Amino acid sequence: MKEITSKTAALYAQGELIAGSGDERIRKVITDSRKSAPGTLFVAIRGENHDAHSFLESAFLAGTAAALVSDRKAALDALSKAREKNAKVSPAIILVNDTVEGLGRLAHGYIETLDVKQVGVTGSTGKTSTKDMLHCVLSEKYRTVKTQGNFNNEIGMPLTVLSIDEETEAVVLEMGMSAFGEIHYLVDIARPEIGIITNVGISHMEILGSRQGILKAKLEITDYFDKDNLLIIYDDGDVLSRSSAAAKGSYRLWTAGSLGSCDFKISGVRDRGADGIEYKLGFGGRTYDVALPAPGKHNAINATLALAAGLALDVDIETGIRGLAKLELTGGRLSVKEAGGVRVIDDTYNASPDSMKAGLDVLSNTEGERRVAILGDMYELGDESESWHRQVGEFAAEKKIDLVIAIGEIAKAIAEGAKAKKGTGEVVYFAEKADFIEKKDEYIKKGDVILVKASRGMHMEEIVKAITE
Repeated sequence: MKEITSKTAALYAQGELIAGSGDERIRKVITDSRKSAPGTLFVAIRGENHDAHSFLESAFLAGTAAALVSDRKAALDALSKAREKNAKVSPAIILVNDTVEGLGRLAHGYIETLDVKQVGVTGSTGKTSTKDMLHCVLSEKYRTVKTQGNFNNEIGMPLTVLSIDEETEAVVLEMGMSAFGEIHYLVDIARPEIGIITNVGISHMEILGSRQGILKAKLEITDYFDKDNLLIIYDDGDVLSRSSAAAKGSYRLWTAGSLGSCDFKISGVRDRGADGIEYKLGFGGRTYDVALPAPGKHNAINATLALAAGLALDVDIETGIRGLAKLELTGGRLSVKEAGGVRVIDDTYNASPDSMKAGLDVLSNTEGERRVAILGDMYELGDESESWHRQVGEFAAEKKIDLVIAIGEIAKAIAEGAKAKKGTGEVVYFAEKADFIEKKDEYIKKGDVILVKASRGMHMEEIVKAITE
């Protein structure tokens, strides 16, 4: 972050400076009071379980330069108590109605002062992988910053924006959502010049009602677009297509996919299991060979979207392909770990029916004495949740997975689907993770290659840890 004063921060956040001189120097914005130090601006957020205003006194004593607050009395009381312990404490206090909204306005005001290329990435699945890939592509030419981890919401994305400094030339911002209006809020903060939609699946169907509803929510990424902006999509020929994406406005549109009408044509995908993929990319009358160290045929789509966005920002395709060779995906996304003679494909970050099937494809194409799928609950699938879980089980049976281990209340339908399909493999069900972990040595053998996948709330990384450590 480039240094700003507390007066400037108050101006950006549209807040009132109720303590301090306005000259306090801010070099970092934080939401965790334990990271308070000279030069930091602590944002006191009220959450469901705690109110960060209760940590203001400790933040002041730690030397934080400023605090963004929504409770005047709590802030001034904390300042008074801190000064009783250290009379030299002199932070700025900026008062706003809502600190989350204030953080967003602060980020918007800040990024408006920078000359930086901005790309927003959203989609039901694949947005984090695409973000990682685009970061590799753009880093071949520009000093590039990307959203870290899963900082893709109304708090995390502004923090990413506020981590950018004057030397940053490009930023890749992942934009997550679970309801209408959330992506609109994020693009109001950052105003990306390029938007990417990886796909429209069924994640958050419970809230958004239908895939058409999900499409509408994803297309909010174009809410501030004009004729100079560019939207890049995966054209699945179904809900997300050239025609459905173009209907929203007059912006430019590029498509990627296997359809003959796509601007960036994917063909000849060769799945090498956990070792990655190779494919042909056709564009502008030329064909390029792409080798990707990330597993999964679906990553050909993500890589192509990243290469297209890179090209739009003057990174030629050959240079972009070289960048992709350096790819390291964010943890928990088809990362491969080996220990004790077993190979674990860790895809625990999140799950939907489409990504479950993609993970099973990777497993089925990976060499091993046995192929084992450890699958847990998928959340927010609405009334058809049981049916989607059953379909995943049937798909696993069709892939001739040697052992399917389903874990969790809803995942019982995965086991039922796998058994009903009468595949050649064994099917085991556990209601609780702890029960499987206790008995894991009965089911895991040397030489196994194992896929572990479920929705984030299942915390299936605990199983990966139990197997590999």
